[in-house]
Amino acid sequence: MDIIFYNNISDDDTINKSLSEVLTLSGTLKNECSIERPSIIVNYSGMIHANYCYIADFGRYYYVENQTILSNNCVRLDLSVDVLQTFRNEILALSVIAENSTTDNDTYLSSDIW
Repeated sequence: MDIIFYNNISDDDTINKSLSEVLTLSGTLKNECSIERPSIIVNYSGMIHANYCYIADFGRYYYVENQTILSNNCVRLDLSVDVLQTFRNEILALSVIAENSTTDNDTYLSSDIW
């Protein structure tokens, strides 16, 4: 499976993250894994200087939570899914009625609970 690595400079709660591509590698699953928190092994010498990735086979974006250097020029990546970026098109297409606002300058929505 191909994994595209990025540097992500956006906050976790942002949709349409600001990403800059770093590199693309092929990886293999480390035994059975969750699609939400996979551990994947890639052939690479040293640390991967990226904090974010996309796995097309899963159709999901992930935060790189941890990297473990293994023997034989391999790195194990522990990932966690970014739900907002993964499902951003579906989220942005929603029609919603907002009851509250997180900004103080919105005259139409109260922000008492924020």
